[in-house]
Amino acid sequence: ISPFILIRFGRIRSDIIGHFVFDTSYYLKHRSKPQVHLDIFFLSRIPVANNYYLKLIKKQINIFQPVKYLYFIELFLNAKTKYIVDYVNFDAGDRDIEGVFCDKELVHSFSDYEEKIGNNFLKKFKISKDDKIICLIIRDSAFKKSTNLNIDWSYHNYRDSKIDTYIPAIEYLLNKNYKVIRMGKIVNERCPIQNENFIDYP
Repeated sequence: ISPFILIRFGRIRSDIIGHFVFDTSYYLKHRSKPQVHLDIFFLSRIPVANNYYLKLIKKQINIFQPVKYLYFIELFLNAKTKYIVDYVNFDAGDRDIEGVFCDKELVHSFSDYEEKIGNNFLKKFKISKDDKIICLIIRDSAFKKSTNLNIDWSYHNYRDSKIDTYIPAIEYLLNKNYKVIRMGKIVNERCPIQNENFIDYP
């Protein structure tokens, strides 16, 4: 049916949260331009790095696992085929060198129910809509180790940070009446700061 609509197959790297979020968001930003094709993706790994994010992108991206066979067959037959979704940001190393995220248009949207869950979360930690909020993403080795126990992830350790090195900055922000949230799922070390405006979430 390609004379009427071009069907393309794509792969979503779903095992790493950074790739999972950035790659799909970058694709959606580019897809906002007029197009005359239908893209169908498969996930590189199940379970995925974040189940909620998968639910979120399924609202905007067609995901159907069996197309992975067509994807690899097509790549085997022709590496430069028009039936494969090109990863336009590969050479940039997952950096937004085109500035597609600079505009204020949101990539994703939330349902009323999801908005309610988010607002209840803020209320739980006494955060109002008028508060100034800083979110910290401080990488350590805990999450990588939890994803696959059979892989030695130590070659990533040079990218880790110590939570203790962030304490002066956190205390400075707290003194400026910011709410500070340390993001993440699991971590190696808790932050010793005891302050009602600091949330050590993991």
